[in-house]
Amino acid sequence: MPPATVFAYAEGGTYSVHVEHPLGRLLIQSSAGYVKGALAGYPADVVLLGIGALGRSDAQYKDEYFAEVVEAVGARRVIPIHYDDFLLPLAGPLRANPLLFDDVTSSLDCLLARAERSERLAFHMLREWTRVVLFPERGPDAKASDAAPARLDVRARRTDTPITVRRGR
Repeated sequence: MPPATVFAYAEGGTYSVHVEHPLGRLLIQSSAGYVKGALAGYPADVVLLGIGALGRSDAQYKDEYFAEVVEAVGARRVIPIHYDDFLLPLAGPLRANPLLFDDVTSSLDCLLARAERSERLAFHMLREWTRVVLFPERGPDAKASDAAPARLDVRARRTDTPITVRRGR
C-alpha cells in the first residue's frame, strides 16, 4: 500500500505513530491528547512525547496522559517534543512556548518527577540539529544498516480512523 497522503490525516484528533524497526520500537505522540486504552498492543522502547499545551492541564490530566501513553507502551525512554515556540525561526536555539500559551516548565517538572520515580525510565531532552541515538541499549556501535533487512512497519492511529502504512523490503 502506498504511503498515506496528507489529506488522509483529518484534523480534530491526536495521532500516535508507531514505528517498528529491527533496532527497536518508537512511538511518536504528536500532541498532549490521548484516548484511554488506545495504545494497548503497541509496545515501544522510546516515546517522543508531545507536551504542547500540557502545562495548561491539571495534575490529574498530566498523570493520566503519562500513564496512557508512556506507561501503556512500556517505554524505557521518553523525549518531550512539540513544546517550542512555532513563531520563531529554526535558525536559533529552540525556545519554549511563552507562558501566555503554555507552562512548559510545569510540564517538564511533572515528566521529570515521573521519570525519577521509575527505575526503568530515562528522560532526555533533544538538542536542535543534533543526531540522537534512539536505541542506545542495542550497543554504542549499532547502526540501522547493521540490522538484517526487514519490513518497516509504521502505523498512525487516530481514535476513529486507523491508518497503516507498510513498506516491504
